[in-house]
Amino acid sequence: MKRLLSFFVLTSLLVICSIGCAPAAKVAPTPTSVPPTQTALPATSTPDPAVFLGNLHWFGTAAILYHGSQTIYFDPVGLSGSLPPADLILISHGHSDHWSIPDIKKVIGPTRS
Repeated sequence: MKRLLSFFVLTSLLVICSIGCAPAAKVAPTPTSVPPTQTALPATSTPDPAVFLGNLHWFGTAAILYHGSQTIYFDPVGLSGSLPPADLILISHGHSDHWSIPDIKKVIGPTRS
């Protein structure tokens, strides 16, 4: 039950982070003698939660892979199959059921400059 709760909390946090933060507060413009030029804003895409959830893979226990714009491993332990190299590896805490050196070595990507 605790593992399932951890999985749902982590998934919820990922969904919230992928949707984005609230826009910054608008600052009142300073008065000028020339009015600002109106320009069209480019269209921005809205992330689809179904696509985001489709990019998640659960290995069991707390091990999760997010393979979207970045490849992120959460608590890599018990990893199997064809594994893409990690852009980021996150470990929640030091218990052996949340990480293992052999699993981390499987997903460490090439060094970037």
